[in-house]
Amino acid sequence: MYGGSHGSIEPSLNYAGSSGSTTYFMTGDFIRNDLGIESPDGRPTPLHDNTRQYHAFGYFEQILDESNRVSVVAGTSNDRFQIPNQDGLQPGLGLTVNGQTAFPSTLLDENQREITHFGALSLQHSQGELSVQTSLIARYSSLNFSPDPLGDLLYNGIAQQAYKRDVAYGVQSDGAYRLSDAHTIRAGLYAQRDRLTSNTTSAVLATDNTGAQTAEVPVLVVDNSEHTQTIESLYLQDEWRLAR
Repeated sequence: MYGGSHGSIEPSLNYAGSSGSTTYFMTGDFIRNDLGIESPDGRPTPLHDNTRQYHAFGYFEQILDESNRVSVVAGTSNDRFQIPNQDGLQPGLGLTVNGQTAFPSTLLDENQREITHFGALSLQHSQGELSVQTSLIARYSSLNFSPDPLGDLLYNGIAQQAYKRDVAYGVQSDGAYRLSDAHTIRAGLYAQRDRLTSNTTSAVLATDNTGAQTAEVPVLVVDNSEHTQTIESLYLQDEWRLAR
């Protein structure tokens, strides 16, 4: 258990051991403090800067026989951040939203959440002159930004809810075959598919051709998209040792 300034507290736990042909290691922690992001104005105690973070990781290995073993690696991270505020500011764009023109900067309430999960399942085979390892991998990551619906409009002219996500699956396999003391053949492949999602909903104010505000009630502009990316690679290596 750790603790300190800025309301910091960090409990953590590690656990490891083995039983027969099984080996395992697990760790997890929780972080809470009031200095999650660097101060925007140099204040030693920023306004609205709390963070709460949860992390965990695990490794598990099982020896199947003298030639084969399987392992699993997995981890997760779930982090929440308040976006820190500056003190003593008022909107300077001259906008009006639902009849309101003033908004103290200390009351802004922007937040961000970041999530990552990952895992890898691996099978390793080694017998005689042949060694092969094949892994299946998966990863999920997302970022969600929540604006201050009123304050962001008055200060920036836009309040945008943004969500980004990447889901990836892949396979990697590497092998080596020793033909002789001086000659080894190696080969491998890697393939990964990513599904990328971007969803944004922006609250904006209507204007005329000169840029002057024409309405106090914000309108929503939705911009959602998805993309797919594929990565593929192969390699073949022929190694000769000319001298020993």
